Amino acid sequence: MEELTMPTAPAAQAAVEEQVGAIDFLTSSAERELLKVPGADREGALLGPIKVVHAFWLAGMSCDGCTVAVTGASAPSVEDLLLGRLPGVPRVVLHHPVTSVEAGAAFVRNYEMAANGELNAPYVVIYEGSIADERIASATGGYWCGMGVEEVDGTPQPVPTTTWLSR
Repeated sequence: MEELTMPTAPAAQAAVEEQVGAIDFLTSSAERELLKVPGADREGALLGPIKVVHAFWLAGMSCDGCTVAVTGASAPSVEDLLLGRLPGVPRVVLHHPVTSVEAGAAFVRNYEMAANGELNAPYVVIYEGSIADERIASATGGYWCGMGVEEVDGTPQPVPTTTWLSR
């Protein structure tokens, strides 16, 4: 019986890059998506009019149960959606604060591109949990749910997720 061995890190990285393309952690996934030819990675699949759709996940006042449910789904699986394996269904580019490999400015850049209309692809916004009234928290200088930082009067301040939702 042949012994199974785990691939070395470079071999594993090459296998991943073969399926999803070169991984560049210095730019955002939305910026890398702009460089791709729509549908080229799904040659032969039955494609609808939309090839790619971005899904922007925002965390509200919740327990993350929706995230757990989506990542555990099997019909279809989140992997099938992300890899574009479903005929007639656009490939999903998921921008999620917990499951994303990006962090910091590169992660937030994806949301900025959507807000500025720079994606060249449709997108949906998924707001997990209830939407807090940030006016209550801001009255005391706080916030309920935040993602990213922007300067306000020269001071870095968290950006409430409700602000992202309104953009």
